[in-house]
Amino acid sequence: MSSPFGNIHERPDLAPLFGALSVEESEQLLETLVALDQRLDRLAEAASDHVGVRYRNTGLLVVPANISGGPSGDAGDIWFEIDPAIPTDPSSAPPYEVWSFISVFCDRELRGEVHGYACTHDLVSLTGLAQSPAETLALLSEHIEQLAKEVERRDRALFLGAPHDELPPG
Repeated sequence: MSSPFGNIHERPDLAPLFGALSVEESEQLLETLVALDQRLDRLAEAASDHVGVRYRNTGLLVVPANISGGPSGDAGDIWFEIDPAIPTDPSSAPPYEVWSFISVFCDRELRGEVHGYACTHDLVSLTGLAQSPAETLALLSEHIEQLAKEVERRDRALFLGAPHDELPPG
């Protein structure tokens, strides 16, 4: 599947983010990312069914030092990012940060009082550090599973313009 945002199916070079990789390691990481992107397609379908608002997987986008993407819709985003973290030891390779969240619009956004993601609220936010590219993708996989469970367990009303004061600060 191709999306207007993501490029993972074009098999981009992962070396700018993860450093020098063998051909085999690069292929394995790309296969894992393609499989995770397909998992995000299923998460978008499940979120659409649960919330009643269409979510569409944007596709995973690989740019030189970042991977990002996830389901997005009129209710908000279920988003994932991988970035290099600042190492605590300057002589070591940087760890990788995986940041994932479910962000929703509140009633103020939906009433038009604010525009363009100006008033979003994170229902769930996960972060974690990994030391290798393979560990990073395993952590991303865990985050996808955790957020899929969170979508299902949360009341759909939270996704459909819940009152601003009843949501966590954005």
